[in-house]
Amino acid sequence: FRSLAIFRASIAGIVLADLLARAQFIEALYSDAGIFPVRFLSTHDQFLSLHAMHGSPILQLVLFLIGVIGALMMLIGYRTRFSTFITWTLTVSLHNRNTHLLDGADTLLAALLLWGIFLPLGARWSLDERNSRTRESTPTTSISPATVALLIQFVFFYGSAGFSKKEDEWLLTGTALEMALSQDYWVRPLGEYLRQYPQLLRLLSPAVVYLERFAPLLLFIPFFIARIRMMVIFGFWMFMLGLGTTLQLNLMPWISSAATLPFLPPQFWAFLSTQLARGKPKGGSPQAPQDPTASSQISTSKTLKAEQWLVLSLMIFVLITIPFPLGTKRTSKLQDVSSRIGLNLVWSMYSPPPSYDYVYEVVATLQDGNKIKLGNTVHEDQWAHIRRIHRSYRFKCYMENSVYDDVRAKRYLVWLTRQWEAGRPKHRHLDNIKLITIGEPIMSPDPPQMYLMLELTARDLEAIREEWR
Repeated sequence: FRSLAIFRASIAGIVLADLLARAQFIEALYSDAGIFPVRFLSTHDQFLSLHAMHGSPILQLVLFLIGVIGALMMLIGYRTRFSTFITWTLTVSLHNRNTHLLDGADTLLAALLLWGIFLPLGARWSLDERNSRTRESTPTTSISPATVALLIQFVFFYGSAGFSKKEDEWLLTGTALEMALSQDYWVRPLGEYLRQYPQLLRLLSPAVVYLERFAPLLLFIPFFIARIRMMVIFGFWMFMLGLGTTLQLNLMPWISSAATLPFLPPQFWAFLSTQLARGKPKGGSPQAPQDPTASSQISTSKTLKAEQWLVLSLMIFVLITIPFPLGTKRTSKLQDVSSRIGLNLVWSMYSPPPSYDYVYEVVATLQDGNKIKLGNTVHEDQWAHIRRIHRSYRFKCYMENSVYDDVRAKRYLVWLTRQWEAGRPKHRHLDNIKLITIGEPIMSPDPPQMYLMLELTARDLEAIREEWR
């Protein structure tokens, strides 16, 4: 239960950090005044999102505040099951309001919250425990369909990532990591530094594949459980540390690391307690010896029978809807919807590895004839907030997911035009605006390629201004 308590606090903290990061751009990313109004959402996205009830920034702000309150309640363990349910509901709702901002870690976060509803997350280190009178009779470990589901979904998540990496760049030539770190759009300084050692990266590429494929399966080994699990968990923590310090992955390393916390064995806490006890001054009344069988007690009696059936049904649903073989990108609407709520965990990060490093530019011609580059390169004080949005992780995800879609690309240019023309004199308004993608080949002598993704002419912009009026 102590492992579940640390898991609860970690997940709640991650949700709070995510909400605070997203809240900086509520109007731009989640309202009708932003890049993706509610009317462009698919039917099932609207059905799954409370945030899609209206495009008002006020509604979004209210739902954000409720989400913060729910996550805080979960953090301190107050009405833990209810607060976990609220946090999961609003997290799924927020994700479905604009799915083009998401990455694979968001799906994992939704899954951890979903299974957490059915786990005794408030049994230790919580206000619920403090208010309970049954602590002494509460066992120290829990085995239930929900704990099994939590383990299985972790295996699915990383197993699908490993088995989807079938390319020669991962298994034979070993150039996949070097290619991933060659994306200046996403790389961190340490990743740039490691590019100087291609031979090391070529040894690590197949190691990543085999780690993702087989390390999670070691959690099922029925002997030397404590030692094996600690080795696997520590290995994944180091793996996440390596990814997070070399690539811009936002909360993904934290979420993935938190997913391993429920598997910390009781022996870990016994060892930690022993080490902490050594640092305490001697004296005081002697403590009663701990029952050596306490760590092996199993709690299933408090799990409602209806709850068990629900969890088992969800597990069966996962098995039915997961595409086979693992890692395929051909998914049905049922699979798509199930992944949005935290089921159907299939991940294919860097499969195939990137072959181009893309840069996105917006070039506009003003009515006075001057040409400017919007986005990151316009150096005007009133444009600073737009530059900051473009540098944010979520907006980078949106650009990578949207430049090839005409509807989303147009909405982006319309939003950018409106931001630029607000408060500026007419001669500084736009005469045309272009979205351009520049692709530089990775590990190839070919020259960079420039693509005109979309252009709005003077006539297009005039029709847009009429709609605004």
